Amino acid sequence: MNNLKKYNIFVFLSMFGRGLIETFPPLILYNYGFSIKDIVLYFFFRYLFAIPINCIFIKLLKKVSYKVLILISSIAIGVTYYFLYNMNNDIISIIILSLLTSIYVYSYWTIRNIYMLQVIKKSNVTSGIGSISIINILALMPSVYIGAYVMEKFNLYILIIIVFVINLISIIPLLYIKIDDIHSCGLKKLSDIPLKSKLVMVFEQFKTVILSLFPLYIFIYINKTYTYLGIFNFLIGLASMLVIYIFSKVIKIKHNTYLGFMIICLAVSFFLKLLVHDQYIFLSLAIVEGIFIKMQELSFGSSVYNLGKSFDYMSYILITENLFNISRVIISFILLFIGDIKLMIFICIIGFIVCSLFKFDIDVKR
Repeated sequence: MNNLKKYNIFVFLSMFGRGLIETFPPLILYNYGFSIKDIVLYFFFRYLFAIPINCIFIKLLKKVSYKVLILISSIAIGVTYYFLYNMNNDIISIIILSLLTSIYVYSYWTIRNIYMLQVIKKSNVTSGIGSISIINILALMPSVYIGAYVMEKFNLYILIIIVFVINLISIIPLLYIKIDDIHSCGLKKLSDIPLKSKLVMVFEQFKTVILSLFPLYIFIYINKTYTYLGIFNFLIGLASMLVIYIFSKVIKIKHNTYLGFMIICLAVSFFLKLLVHDQYIFLSLAIVEGIFIKMQELSFGSSVYNLGKSFDYMSYILITENLFNISRVIISFILLFIGDIKLMIFICIIGFIVCSLFKFDIDVKR
């Protein structure tokens, strides 16, 4: 079994485990009595804490085994959701939850990205990312619904135990993947990344915030059940599966004209979700969103990883993740002054559309 297949097994198990519960914290907080602004504050601190956490983990990666750190991440997910299960209804608890979430989320993605850059570095990047995207979809399609079903039929505590066990099991394939020594290419500054690429990265983060807010919007305005979100997520994944394989074969990264078009199409689907209130028509929009969201993510992800070939892995991951999170912190801070979640999402859609004005540049000038 080659390293890409081992990596994909890890991705499937870890994403399935995380997908069981990751959609629901904002909804759980809302049910606990927290306001929309409180929940945005949770996201604000989550992104803010991610910046030093990324720096710390990158430093630790030079001294501690990757496998030890991914184990810490898997343990942290259990600690995070156990705290969520028992937390008090106050701002201090929101801040603690944000910190715990940042530790497990960004330690996971830092190490996952390092393994990914290693695994696909000698193969076609677009094809490699396409296969990983398909694995992500396969894992997430049923997981949100299953997690919702467990919460509604049993309780959050049972779901936390299941998530913790699956995430521990997911580490096993990584034990059999050897990571090469990482040597610096001499490119370690944010200024080394082309300006247009930085602008795309910054404005693309509006989409991340949109996707964080929409589950809460759906819960408040469309259907107040967790399983409805599971069905919506399943339809998104189903639509994505129908197009992602073909798209991963035809996209040409060096002449990438897809990203801006996909951003516009995806933004339109977001606008439609704000306009529709019938729960059955709303489900049909999941098909539209699913068609474009993975196309956009594949195009953006391929561009980001192709650019990463010019950097040493640790420096590149640190630079890009911090750029992403600084952007999210600024966006979340702005949203704290807005009380209406519909207006929050609308503003983020406009910001996301601005992203389409720039073309991602993967040519690094030394």
